[in-house]
Amino acid sequence: MSHPVSFENRAHLTVRERCAAHCAVTAARALSRLSPHRLCRLLERIRRGARPATAPEALRARHTVVTVSRHCAGNGCLPRSVATALFCRLRGRWPQWCTGYAPSPSEPTPG
Repeated sequence: MSHPVSFENRAHLTVRERCAAHCAVTAARALSRLSPHRLCRLLERIRRGARPATAPEALRARHTVVTVSRHCAGNGCLPRSVATALFCRLRGRWPQWCTGYAPSPSEPTPG
């Protein structure tokens, strides 16, 4: 089943940013196949020593990842999130990481 996807505006990237983003996306696609427990443990290790990313830095990382990957720009929310975090880490930063899911995205989650 296919879903219509609206692609975001593409960011203007340097060659270095594009290469780093491709590396982050490739790693993220592999890491997103891990179990949630293993993925969480691995990301906790990767983030050690990184300074917190600012909101604009995290947003720029997300735009960069979406620019180089159609999968991340579409329905690949886990690979997109992991790739964004990895791209930030390549710059010595780590975004605030929040995981979860909505049983039905159109309805509010009870809570």
